Amino acid sequence: MIRSFVSKWLAKEPGVRPFPSARPQSLASHLQLEALEPRTLFSGAPVEAPAEDSGTVEESVTPEPSAPSAPETPPSDPAESSDATTTSNEIVFLSGDVSDYQNLADRISGLSTRDRNIELIIIDPANDGIGEITGVLQNRSGLDAVHILSHGSSGGFGVGGEWITADTLASFQDDLGVWGAALKEDGDLLIYGCDTSSGEIGEAFIAALSAATKADVLASNDATGGASLGGDWELEAAIGEVETPTLAIPDWNGLLATLSIRINGAPSVTGSGVGMTARYAGVGTIGGVNVDLVGTVTSLSSNDSVSFSRTSDDARVIIETGSDNNATATVRWFLYRTGTNTPIAGDVTFAISDLDGKESASAYEQVTVSRDSIIGYEINNPTSLTVTTSPTEVTARGTQDEDPDATSTVRLLLSDATYWDVTYTVAKSNQLGGSTRYFDHDGNRSISLNREVLLEAASLDLDGDNSSGASGADYVAAFAPGDDPVAIADSDIAISVGSGSKITSATITLTNAQAGDLLSALGPLTGGITASAYNAGTGTLTLSGEATAANYQHAISRIGYSSGLGNPSATDRIIEIRLSTDSGHSNTATATIQVDGAPAPTDDSFSGELDTPISGNVLANDTDREGTKLSATLVSGVGHGALTFAADGSFTYTPNASYTGQDTFTYTASDGTKTSAVATVTITVGSIPDVAPGGTTLVIGSQGLSWWRGLSDADINKALDMSKAAGITSMRIDISWAVDEATKGTYDWSTTDSLVTKILAHQMSVLGMIYDTPTWLSGSTNPHTPPSDPAKFAAFAAATAKHYLGQISAWEIWNEPNLSVFWTTGRDAAAYTRLLKAVYPAIKAVNPNAVVITGGLSPEPGTGLPGAVAYLAAMYAAGAAGYFDAVGLHPYYYPYVPIIDDIAAAHA
Repeated sequence: MIRSFVSKWLAKEPGVRPFPSARPQSLASHLQLEALEPRTLFSGAPVEAPAEDSGTVEESVTPEPSAPSAPETPPSDPAESSDATTTSNEIVFLSGDVSDYQNLADRISGLSTRDRNIELIIIDPANDGIGEITGVLQNRSGLDAVHILSHGSSGGFGVGGEWITADTLASFQDDLGVWGAALKEDGDLLIYGCDTSSGEIGEAFIAALSAATKADVLASNDATGGASLGGDWELEAAIGEVETPTLAIPDWNGLLATLSIRINGAPSVTGSGVGMTARYAGVGTIGGVNVDLVGTVTSLSSNDSVSFSRTSDDARVIIETGSDNNATATVRWFLYRTGTNTPIAGDVTFAISDLDGKESASAYEQVTVSRDSIIGYEINNPTSLTVTTSPTEVTARGTQDEDPDATSTVRLLLSDATYWDVTYTVAKSNQLGGSTRYFDHDGNRSISLNREVLLEAASLDLDGDNSSGASGADYVAAFAPGDDPVAIADSDIAISVGSGSKITSATITLTNAQAGDLLSALGPLTGGITASAYNAGTGTLTLSGEATAANYQHAISRIGYSSGLGNPSATDRIIEIRLSTDSGHSNTATATIQVDGAPAPTDDSFSGELDTPISGNVLANDTDREGTKLSATLVSGVGHGALTFAADGSFTYTPNASYTGQDTFTYTASDGTKTSAVATVTITVGSIPDVAPGGTTLVIGSQGLSWWRGLSDADINKALDMSKAAGITSMRIDISWAVDEATKGTYDWSTTDSLVTKILAHQMSVLGMIYDTPTWLSGSTNPHTPPSDPAKFAAFAAATAKHYLGQISAWEIWNEPNLSVFWTTGRDAAAYTRLLKAVYPAIKAVNPNAVVITGGLSPEPGTGLPGAVAYLAAMYAAGAAGYFDAVGLHPYYYPYVPIIDDIAAAHA
């Protein structure tokens, strides 16, 4: 197959690659709205090599402004070929604004066979596609078929920057005559654009197309393209007898579709003034999904009004000015799935016509559209409009009193938009002919415009072939301390700009600069570009100077990262690069510099029981970026036991006899060349043994509850000293969910942390009693209200157990749940059991060795301790067995030993 590139900017020569950009299609009159599927388009801007170091910079070919001439060596007339009777000669015209057109082109390239010669020609989306097709076909004859793969909608299709529709077909009679003449007598014209032949409009359109070309015509009446998007490659509607097989590319995942918005009825309007909404239902489809057009008023000047209506199949915005004859209103236009407020995205084009003005600069109608997604606009030549652009908006102002035709029309294109903002301004309406002004929004392509202005932002790709392992436009590199600076872009960095746009600067920002970091130029820059000094305070280096894309490719690839420290932080450095042009900004590309720092050790916590050796490995959670095997070196030893420590990080700690509390040691990790900072290992020796079988009583010690909250450190330490002197080895403290998560999602254990630290410093262990419910969940000011959602309580319990891992290994769940004073919804053993069933596995998942104790059961009014035993029996009946390790009991008086036997009986 012969592949012809009509536009030389698409030429693929060694070292040349197209650069992403985007540009508008030809649009319709008034405010024409049109949504397309996502597309990748390419700019025709030349890329010139810099004056120096040209061997490392890609070259490109300057596009020619006029329509292309025929190939230098035209294919021979197929009628003269010896095998013309057996070989079908066909040309495929592929519009370059089709989504992923390069992938589609590659697949078309493989369709030629011995009996079927298929020539592919790609149409530059920046040019008049209809004229380009004519320019090629005027030198051809005897073709069996012409295929046109481009966007379509009911009653029309578009190629490059031009559309043929039922309304405009008459103006293309000469072009269509050339097309027909290039075909043999029974030649075929195949149109693949989605929905081109659908409906009465589409059927009439292909009949007129057949009459104008004198060709048999086959066209699609539904979605053409990928099956996953609802498309197919069947062309369903025919005029005449079409013998040419259709092209089929089942693995291309796109659609040849546009949305032609037609207003079918009056809008449904709600509200007035700011917040007013108008819904135009069922204006079209995107990918088979029905779409509504919805306008919402987001701002309105005082003493003025805005309303919505329909004129023919156009949407209309009406502005009524007040006594000062000036008004401004902003409408946010949405594309929603029909009948919902669910956004649907697409490329959207729209044209606004009849923008009136007077020769006076103070009387005009004006529209301003946000530049968030705009990539270009069209006006007529000549035009009565003044159009200005900035990096944030496009403004079109009417300067003369005009009829609603091309001279007073502006057309804009937004890419991948779900909504867009339009600000309508009327100045001196009395001089324009009255206080009521109309802005119409038409989608029928009835006005032809002949001048396109591209506003493509520059496109920046730091690693063209993604060889660094980064994706998209990004780049990844590694830096080792002591090495030369590393470049922030690959050698195949690629930059493109819109036609006529100029790059003026590039901002390079080290977003997470660390001590010693530096960005600097690695050598001379070309093209008049200069580099500022690196600003360590902002992490920024700026390249300045109006220059070509190739010069900026060269300049950015000459910027390097380095660190002046011998052992810098191993944090990945994130460097963002963005270009500025005279019409906007590029995408932001990111270079990630992986710094080979020292190993990163993590402080460790281990726990165990009284008089029991405790073992572990300190390197288990330590990391080294390069994956080098680490070794450990002991820095300082323990103070309350014996420690054996190995270079592989393993250790065994044996506490002194009867010692409980915390002990520590420190170490460093090394990867063989770099040594980490010192890490600390904390070992907690607890005094709470595992629950023994046979009904053995578990004596905890003293109860803390809330007596300590609000006391001074001196008073708390004094109380703990007295407890220690009395022989207490364990302390029960309350950990109130209502206190420690008073604000949903925000944990604050700070006051509890202080007490836990003090208890452990007194060589006593801690029993943490978790209870209470915060007001944000219960809706009650009484914290003892049981939680309505046990899972939320369990989540807090697990977070608390994790927070105190290595410090607290025994947990009591609630306080005296068999009393209504602490379980405010009334005595309910089944409800408490549900809480245990949620909490027990949650805590065990954090610390499998933790001891979980039931809420201490209290003697009950009227029944005393037997009431507590009955409550425990009810818990067992509700399935509590297996969801606690020990029973908590608050006897309050002696003798209580017979009660223990009763509990044992209930357990049995």
